[in-house]
Amino acid sequence: MFDSIGEKIKKYAEILFVLNVILSLIGAGYIGFGIVSGIMNGGVGFLVFLLLAAVFIVWSYLSVIFIYGFGDLVDNAERIRENIESERRNNTEPERKSGASAAYNLSGKPIFKDRETARKNTESGWKCMRCGAQNKNNSSTCTNCGMQRT
Repeated sequence: MFDSIGEKIKKYAEILFVLNVILSLIGAGYIGFGIVSGIMNGGVGFLVFLLLAAVFIVWSYLSVIFIYGFGDLVDNAERIRENIESERRNNTEPERKSGASAAYNLSGKPIFKDRETARKNTESGWKCMRCGAQNKNNSSTCTNCGMQRT
């Protein structure tokens, strides 16, 4: 029932727009041809119909565009969540700039694909994420650029 809720919200917005357009045309016709034509001649009633139909249709569009946008926002949030979960399940190493050999998780700890790479990198020190310089294990800042060790 709640699967792909973003798509359902967007479909609801589309259906609501079509219904609003139909009701707008009926309302504009009733006002233009029924009320105004009874008071004035038929030409003015047709012009009132056209004007009101245009105004009502624009109003219908503006009223559902936010609903459709919310559905799109929900879809995008679901895709982002799925991508993050997929990365966590696969434990893949994201691309890093500056030739860094390790990926870092949100707490700043390095994530290595295998134990051998982890052992080599911790024995030889740490690599700066900003400039890629190799630093000693006991240093808390990069000797090249001054970035704090994460």
